Amino acid sequence: MNAYSRIATLDTEIECETINIMTPGLRVVTEEEGEQGVEALKRASAELREAAGVFEYVIEHVLPQIRYMRMSVPDLMPEVQHMLQTLALADSDRLSVRVWLRSDKNQRKTPNMPANLLLGIQERYNSAHSSLRTLQGGEFRNASSDIQNYMRDGQRVILAQAMIYLAQVHSDNQKYGNAVGFMRDARELLIDVKKRNQSVHVTTASMLLSGPLEPLYSLYRRNNDTIGFESIPSSDDLRARLPSGRTLLSKPVAYSPS
Repeated sequence: MNAYSRIATLDTEIECETINIMTPGLRVVTEEEGEQGVEALKRASAELREAAGVFEYVIEHVLPQIRYMRMSVPDLMPEVQHMLQTLALADSDRLSVRVWLRSDKNQRKTPNMPANLLLGIQERYNSAHSSLRTLQGGEFRNASSDIQNYMRDGQRVILAQAMIYLAQVHSDNQKYGNAVGFMRDARELLIDVKKRNQSVHVTTASMLLSGPLEPLYSLYRRNNDTIGFESIPSSDDLRARLPSGRTLLSKPVAYSPS
C-alpha cells in the first residue's frame, strides 16, 4: 500500500491549494510549496500512466501465454489486471485535476469544470470497485482489505470534492436549496471517511472538513434561510441529478520490455 499512501499524500498536498482558492483570506500553503507539490503530482501522474502500460502489456502479451494454467492467486486474472489499470488511470487523472486546480487561475469562476472532472474520476473508481466486488463473488473472495478500503474511501472523497464544487455552482445560480443539499452530503461522506482512522484518505477528508466545507456550508444555509427559502432535496434526489462526468484523458504509456 506504500504507492497508494503516496498518492493520497500528494493529493492532500495539492488539496491545500483548493482550500486556498475556495476560502479567500486563508493561506495554508505558500506559492513555493505549491509549486513543489505540482511538480511532484506531475511526476506521480506520469508514473501511474506508465504502470497502466505495464498492466496493458500483461493483459495483451503475458496472459495469453498462460491462459491454460490454473491460477492459485488472482493477480494474473485478466479482470484483476483490467481493474488495476483502471485504478491507475483514475489516480493519474485525479492528480492531473489537482495540477489543473493549482495552475488555472480562472478555475474559481467555473466550478462546474472541476466538478465534472472529479465525477469522471469517481466513475472510473466505481468501475474498478464494481470489478472487485464481482471477483469477490466468485472464486477469489480474499481480496486485500487495503485495496478495498482505498477504493471505497477514495470514491467517497472524490464524490465529496465534486459535490463541494456543485454546491458552489448551484449557489452561484441562486439555487440555494440544492447548494445546501450538496454540501450536506459532501460533509457526511467526509465525516464517514474521517472515522476510519486507518484510511490513507483521512488527512484529505480532515483538511476539507476543517477548511472550506464548514464556512461554505454555513454560508449556503444562511443564504437559503434568509433569501432562498427553498426546500432541501434528499440525498437520493441529488444523486439522481448528478451530471455525467467529463471524459478523462489519461492513457497508458506503452511498455516495452528491455
